[in-house]
Amino acid sequence: MSSKQVIDDIINRLDKLPTLPVIAIKVLEDIQSKETRLQELVEIFSTDPPLSTEVLRLINSSYYDGLNSKVTTVQHAVNLLGHDRLIKNFCQVNQMSLGTVLN
Repeated sequence: MSSKQVIDDIINRLDKLPTLPVIAIKVLEDIQSKETRLQELVEIFSTDPPLSTEVLRLINSSYYDGLNSKVTTVQHAVNLLGHDRLIKNFCQVNQMSLGTVLN
């Protein structure tokens, strides 16, 4: 297996990494606060590689194909997605982590 194939395999398995429960709790707390700013979410999402990967994967997906260039930073992705879409995606992707935290 070539080194490129190994790297691609590792990247493909990133979506299987769970969000840490501590991070999930912080996101849940911020969701409940109506005053949460996007910058606070950027800081939280940037600390968790699976969340960062998922946000970048989402914004660079064919659903957002109208963008002229590839988004490479969590800051840019969060700003484009907005609070509601970001939270909705977080909840969908992290059902297992949220179940662990809430049980």
